[in-house]
Amino acid sequence: MAALGYSRLHALMRTPNATVREQALNLVRNLVHGGDADVDDVVTGLGADRVVAAVVAALEDAAPGVAVQALYVVVNLAAGNDAHKDLVMRWGPSGR
Repeated sequence: MAALGYSRLHALMRTPNATVREQALNLVRNLVHGGDADVDDVVTGLGADRVVAAVVAALEDAAPGVAVQALYVVVNLAAGNDAHKDLVMRWGPSGR
């Protein structure tokens, strides 16, 4: 992430190119697969609101691969600590 940067990752997660969005979300999926400290780094680096917005948009994406990667991000976050679970809960209908 030192070379790519979180701002660039966020831009890639929001690009019009579905293949690039899918790969960017795959990277996030892998980054949040580690321990709580790894998840905290990603949430801090991207910003909690930007993580939520990008993943919600990806879940609603017409490209199936993008939505699948977003689901993996959700699963990996939901497996984390209470703060990470709370972040996932923001994605529900009342959380938007």
